[in-house]
Amino acid sequence: ICLGIHDKDGNYSVWAGTTMQSIVENTKAPIVFHILHDDTLNEINKNKLSLIADNSGNDIEFHHFNSDVFGTFADSMNRFAIGTMFRIMLPDIMPYLKKIIYLDSDLFVNTDIEELWNLNIDNYCLAAAQDCSTIRNWGTPYAVAAGQTSRDRYFNAGVLCMNLDNIRKNGSLFQQVIDYLNDNPRTWIPDQDALNAIFSGKTLLIDEKWN
Repeated sequence: ICLGIHDKDGNYSVWAGTTMQSIVENTKAPIVFHILHDDTLNEINKNKLSLIADNSGNDIEFHHFNSDVFGTFADSMNRFAIGTMFRIMLPDIMPYLKKIIYLDSDLFVNTDIEELWNLNIDNYCLAAAQDCSTIRNWGTPYAVAAGQTSRDRYFNAGVLCMNLDNIRKNGSLFQQVIDYLNDNPRTWIPDQDALNAIFSGKTLLIDEKWN
């Protein structure tokens, strides 16, 4: 399970910790937490996150990189935590993994996460739930308005089961997202729109409870 953390004020990590704790309290499956982070994650918070994994008998690995890799997008994503962009690095950072669950670091998991892990996504790049507001016509994301994906296939990228092998076969995810953002500067949900455009038709849509 992967979480991305950009914690500029030192207070965001508590939400990631809450997500982790809610996972371990609702599953008997062994978990390896992969924390993608930049310099903003301090040692105190790293130790607290490690304690959650240790106390539940699970493993945790920290993966540090410089968020400058995203260039100007790191500065322009003021409405969104740049930490959500970290997920596009997963196929490159973890070449040894075939599959991973990505979760936004502000979720409370109230069911057994193993159910999501056990989904068969052999023929897909991603598994994700439809975005509630989009399918109910409460809003129209840029990727839908631009005809890059359909309204009924637009998914919420905060919960993803990722087939990393198939994603790698699809090309560099990092480069595809960067290219998309360069080509579509009007998007207001940057990486979610990018993922929807890139993986339209390559995503298994799953039960709304995972939204």
